[in-house]
Amino acid sequence: MKTTIHQLVRKELPLIDAYTETDTIKDYLINSKALLVVTQQKPIGLLTTTDLAKNHQPVLADALVPKPFVQAGYTVAEVMQIMKLSGFTVLPVQDENGNLTGAIYIEDIVQYLYQQNEKQQAVVQTMAHDLKSPLANISSINEMLKLEGTTPENQELLNYVSQSVDLAREIINDLLLSEKLETDDIIFTRLELNEFIRSCIPPVQGLLSGKMITLETQMLTAPCYFMGDKVKLHRVMHNLLSNAIKFSNYQSTIRLSCFAASDNFTIHITDEGVGIPENLQPHVFDKFSKAQRRGTAGEGSTGLGMYITREIVKMHRGDIWFKSEERVGSAFYIRLPFHPFAMPL
Repeated sequence: MKTTIHQLVRKELPLIDAYTETDTIKDYLINSKALLVVTQQKPIGLLTTTDLAKNHQPVLADALVPKPFVQAGYTVAEVMQIMKLSGFTVLPVQDENGNLTGAIYIEDIVQYLYQQNEKQQAVVQTMAHDLKSPLANISSINEMLKLEGTTPENQELLNYVSQSVDLAREIINDLLLSEKLETDDIIFTRLELNEFIRSCIPPVQGLLSGKMITLETQMLTAPCYFMGDKVKLHRVMHNLLSNAIKFSNYQSTIRLSCFAASDNFTIHITDEGVGIPENLQPHVFDKFSKAQRRGTAGEGSTGLGMYITREIVKMHRGDIWFKSEERVGSAFYIRLPFHPFAMPL
């Protein structure tokens, strides 16, 4: 259901006589944002600071600039679009008979959207945490059944349950992180690039071994320092490496390379996998991306990993992009800036 502006309309507006001199009400108008201009107690228009900027006249009646009317049944998105096109941050609201009933202010819309976003984040956090407990119980029962011994067919089913639980956990964790990123702060620390890259490899070693994939690395020949949030950047590297593994074939090769320029450095992750279909490429970094697919071994996807990766890179004022060709493979690139305070003395 689309949200209308009904509850956001201000119905009590300060009144001002149409023949009041403009110069006498400037401060009043700045504080009020908008005034309802009347003559003989009948509203003739809504005066805003934009009116005076566009059409400065001695008296208010002559200073009024025509504005698009909206109705209480208009959606928030529709009103924001009208404000954008008209240049007015306050718009008059009329009823079905054309009578002026109030005004809608951009700051009220912004405050409403902020509050709705806060509520949504709280709901997501609560639901995600509530789901973690039953998942943990399912996982524990599943492990107990495995230990008791069972037929090969049932063992396969239990393994499938384990994989499903792991994917559900990953979805919950990604969902929590994607919501948290909007308000989370970056904790910058001084990092050495080669050392940082090496620390990103052990967490994916099991995934590499499972598909017998070789990881080739090309490090810098000299130490290179930068400022970054180690935890968040670890998440970026884990997402990119695990993605490369997910869509790589058995016994293939993934290459991880670093290159430094004068004011930035670039990390390349290249695979020999299935590649990304051209029609899905524009959606790779979307939230809940439609580009999500199963890996070459049936691995699941949350549809959030690449979105989270891009957001973290943006938080570091960096860039991320990729090149991909079906049945040839994909190459993802991250470029991050150096920081003068990161350099050794």
